[in-house]
Amino acid sequence: MLTKTPFRIGSYQINPLENTVVNQEQTNSLQPKFIEVLVFLASQHPNIVTREQIINAVWDGNGYVGEKALTNAIWHLRKTLVDKPTQQEYIETIRKTGYRLLYQPHYQELESQLAESLLIKQWYAKWPIKWLSAIAFMGVFILIGLFVGLFSRPSVAPTYGDPELLTQYPGRELFPAMSEDGRYLLFSWRKMDRDTDLYLKDLSQPSVPPKNITNSEFVESRPIWSSDNQTIYYYRKKQKCQIIAQHLETDDVTVIGHCAASGGGALALFKDDTRLLYIGKTETDDANAIYQLDLTTQHREKLTCVTSCHFDEEYVTLSPDELSMIVVRSLSTGQHQLVLHTFSTQQEQVLLTWMHTIRGVSWHPNLAKLVFASHENGKRLGYEMDMKTRELTKLPVQGFSYPRYDAKGDIYYHNWQMGTAIMRIELDAQINSAPFPLLQSDYNFRYPNFSAAANKLVVVSNESGGDELWLASLDGTNRTQLTELNAVVRDPVWSHDGRFIVFNAITLTENVLYLLDVATRQVQVLNTQFAFHYKASWSLDDKAIFVSDGNDVFKLTLVDQLLEKITDNGVRYLVESAPNTYIYSKKDDKGLWTKSAHEAERSLFDDVKLPSSTGWQLTKQGIYYFKVRGHDYRLGFYNFSTAQHQDLLRVPERTYSRTRGMAYVPERNWLLFTGYETPQVDIKRLVQK
Repeated sequence: MLTKTPFRIGSYQINPLENTVVNQEQTNSLQPKFIEVLVFLASQHPNIVTREQIINAVWDGNGYVGEKALTNAIWHLRKTLVDKPTQQEYIETIRKTGYRLLYQPHYQELESQLAESLLIKQWYAKWPIKWLSAIAFMGVFILIGLFVGLFSRPSVAPTYGDPELLTQYPGRELFPAMSEDGRYLLFSWRKMDRDTDLYLKDLSQPSVPPKNITNSEFVESRPIWSSDNQTIYYYRKKQKCQIIAQHLETDDVTVIGHCAASGGGALALFKDDTRLLYIGKTETDDANAIYQLDLTTQHREKLTCVTSCHFDEEYVTLSPDELSMIVVRSLSTGQHQLVLHTFSTQQEQVLLTWMHTIRGVSWHPNLAKLVFASHENGKRLGYEMDMKTRELTKLPVQGFSYPRYDAKGDIYYHNWQMGTAIMRIELDAQINSAPFPLLQSDYNFRYPNFSAAANKLVVVSNESGGDELWLASLDGTNRTQLTELNAVVRDPVWSHDGRFIVFNAITLTENVLYLLDVATRQVQVLNTQFAFHYKASWSLDDKAIFVSDGNDVFKLTLVDQLLEKITDNGVRYLVESAPNTYIYSKKDDKGLWTKSAHEAERSLFDDVKLPSSTGWQLTKQGIYYFKVRGHDYRLGFYNFSTAQHQDLLRVPERTYSRTRGMAYVPERNWLLFTGYETPQVDIKRLVQK
C-alpha cells in the first residue's frame, strides 16, 4: 500500500492525505491518482521506474485505463512541480523505459521521530526521575481532559422527521435563509413571468402572504442575515453581478463587492457582523475566489486563488468557532471537492472529491457535521458528513438543493424535482404547438443525438441507476443500454456513418473522451491529455474528431490519435459544415463564427447571445438555436439564404435545458431536445427529532 506520510521534494511539500502540493507561493490540489503516482516515484527514488510498475501500483495493473491516465498524470505533475528560477523539472523521462524522480524525498514522520528521540534523550539527562514521573502523571491527566473536550460531542447523525412544506407558490422559491430568531424565512422567488425578487415570510403567521423586499429589475438570490436581523446580504445580477447589503428598516442598498455573472456563489457572515466571506471575481481574476470583506473599513482580502488557480470556488460555509471554512471547489476536470481551509495557517485539506455536482453546503451549528446537496444521475440528493470520520450519511429525501442549517440544527432547502425528457418539435406543422414528449417516464433522459444512417437515437439515461448511454428507436421503444462506466456521461455524438459514438465522462479522477463502437460495444479512451473536454463533433469523412479544451479546438485523427490545432480565441464547440469549413461558438456565446482553409475567420451572426456554446444545431437550410429573452425561452432559426433570424417557439422559462443537447431528424423535419417537467420548486424543512 502506498504511504500517506507527508514528505518534501525540493521546494515542495507533498500531502498525500489532502492531495495537495504546497510551496511558498500557493497550494495546488491535484487528483488523487496524480498524487499516488508521485508517492510511488518518491518511494522508489533514486531508481528508474517503468510505466508497467506504476500502473501495477496505482491502477492495480489495469493497463487499459492506466496507460492513458499515467501519461495524463505525468503531464500534470510536471506542470505543477517546477522550480521557476531555473525551470528545473522534478520528473525525468527515461526514453523507452519509464520515469525517475530527480529530488530526494524527506519524510516528515521519520524526521519528527528522530528529533523527538533526540529531545527525549537530552531531557532525561537533565531531569530527575521524580520530576519526570510527576510531569508524566500531569500529562496523562491533561490528555484525558483534551480527549473528553474534543470528542464529547456526539458524532452520530441526527435523525429527522418527514420534510415540512413551508412555501407552495407559483414558480420557484429558492435559497432559503432563516433569521437568527427563527421567525422569518427569506427566499428568492422566481415567478414564471416576472422579475426574481427576495421575499420575506413570517412563519409565525403562515396565512399572511410573503412580502417583496427588493422589488427591482435585478435578479436577487442567495441571501443571508446579520445577527441582529436588521441587515441582509445577497447577490444580484443583471448583465453583471454585485454583492449587496440592504438595511431592512430603511431599505438602504449598498454595493459592497463584485462577482462572476455565471457560476455558483455563497455568502457567510462572522458572528460579530464585522467580516463577510463571499465568492467573487474581479477583472484581474482568472477564476472565482473567496474574498473576506471588513464591513467596518471596507478592506477586502483574497483568501483563495491568491496567485492563480485552475479551479473555481462555488460555495462557502463558516465553522461554528469561525477558525476555518469549508469551500466547494469545482476542478477544471469537472469534479467537485469539499475543502477545509484554516484561516490562521492558510492550510487546506481535501475532505471529499466528488464526480457529481455539489449544490450547496452548510456547517452544523453544534456538531462536527456538514450537509451538502449532490446533483447525480438526474436527481438531487442530500448527504451529511461526519468530519471526524468523513463518513457520509444519505438523507431520506429527494430534490434536495442548497441546504442550510438554522441555529437549532434543522435543515432548510429548496425542493428541486424536475425530471427531464426528450421532447420533439414538428417543424413542418401547420399549427404552432408546444413540444411533444418523445421519451418520458419515471427515469430521466438527456442529451439526444440522432443518426440517420443507423436510424437510431442515443441518449443519456439513469434507467440503470447511473448515467449511461442508451440506444433507442425514434419512437422511444427498443431501448438498449450501451455503456456501464459508473461515471457522469454526457454529450454523445454519432459518426455520420452510424457506426461510432464519441462522448465524454467525468470520473472521480479525470475527464475522459471516449469512443464507442456501437456494434461491438467496445469503449476506447481517446488520448488528448486535456484536463476537460467540451462537446465533440465529427469530421465529414468520420476519420477525425473535433474537440475543445475550453480555449482551442483540436482535430484528433483516429488512426494515429494525433492532435492538430484548428482554432483559438476561446472556441468551445465546432462543426465541419463543408470540407475544411467550420462553424463554431466561443466562450462569450455571442453569436456564431465561421472560417475555412481559404477564408479568414468572420462572424456568421453576432446579434444573438446564445445561452450555451452547444445550444445550436446545424442543418442544410440554416441553424436552429436556443435563446433567452426576458422571462421566456425561445427557439430561433438563422436562415442561410436570407441571413435573417426567425423565432419559431416561445415557451415558459425552464421548459428546456440550454446545455443538454439538440438533435435534428431530417426525414421527419423534427427537432429533438432535453425538456424539463413542470418547473415547480418549493422550500422545505427537516426538523431534528
